[in-house]
Amino acid sequence: MKETKKLRVCYWTAMVIILVLLGVLYTHYKEMEQTLVDTHKKANRQIQLTVNSWHEQALIKNKKIKLLENQMVNMEEHHKKELEVCVAFYMTALEQARNK
Repeated sequence: MKETKKLRVCYWTAMVIILVLLGVLYTHYKEMEQTLVDTHKKANRQIQLTVNSWHEQALIKNKKIKLLENQMVNMEEHHKKELEVCVAFYMTALEQARNK
């Protein structure tokens, strides 16, 4: 009878130890799960900020390109007008030289 009591005490002691270890393991698992969730949130936020930054840079580059294109078109039109004025001036000068 004493031997069965000792075995029962050993059995329940082992069971309690196993349950305590399982409880500790479960709390560690929950902590790790929360850490992973927080890490994913931070990583997603960092990715979102990076993408937003790249998008803003791309928009700024596009605006600069459009401004340069407009400036080139305006300069081209200005040069065409200057050439027309020069051609008109020299045409009148040639006609005056022919008439003399």
